[in-house]
Amino acid sequence: MARLLDVVRIQQEPRGLLGRFLLKAEADFEDFGLVASFAPIARLPEVVLANEPTWNGLTPILDARIEPIGAEVSRCLFISDRKGNVVSACATRLVDLGTRTVAEAARDLTLFYGDAAPKWRGRHRCEITSPTAETVRGPVMYHGAFWVRPDHRHSGLGVLVRHTSRYAAVAAWDFTHEVSVGASAFSNDALARRYAYTINEPTVSFFADGEPLMENGLFVAAPRPQLLLNLARLVEASQVDASQADAVDVADRDEKRVASR
Repeated sequence: MARLLDVVRIQQEPRGLLGRFLLKAEADFEDFGLVASFAPIARLPEVVLANEPTWNGLTPILDARIEPIGAEVSRCLFISDRKGNVVSACATRLVDLGTRTVAEAARDLTLFYGDAAPKWRGRHRCEITSPTAETVRGPVMYHGAFWVRPDHRHSGLGVLVRHTSRYAAVAAWDFTHEVSVGASAFSNDALARRYAYTINEPTVSFFADGEPLMENGLFVAAPRPQLLLNLARLVEASQVDASQADAVDVADRDEKRVASR
């Protein structure tokens, strides 16, 4: 697995703020005595199964066993202790819906199963009735597979993991919204704000072979401008020197110049 700043290439603006945030995030993980790294998303099912009693399963859109998921459109963040044991994880995937809305893509299952959707229709059914899901279209970033091992919960680690996974994706891809489906806990406005979701609307229902996998779930989302506003707030609250972030950006540009030769 590669370290955070070894693999995150800042290809989107605002480069300076993104660099400063990621530097601070890596330092914060070290303060926890943990290491942040990225690995191929194909490894995620293995980690989920190893922690199945405390993990609620894996959303199909992030499951590379269903269909191959390219490294250029996916990121999987693992947080490990000094012994190499994974204690937290989160994953993102870039999905281009084109002219369809999130709600339409959920109904025809392509939001969750991609090109493999036709073989699941008839057996599986999803309905998202959120008003916002009926309007969001184009490229979106799906954020999920969020897990923290029980002995590391209620420590502040979860918020750090979620933000780091999010802003690594913001640095890499241009998209209109971050989207996800969540449990009813996100109906708590304070919790939704903590994770910077400005949209948390009912309802999401998912059925497999007639059995409910999710009922009364929530569609949670944030438009990209809101994510950048939250980024600015996080950086303002941190103590990272802007010159350090400039060094990250310069190194990134230098590497691109070398690769182009």
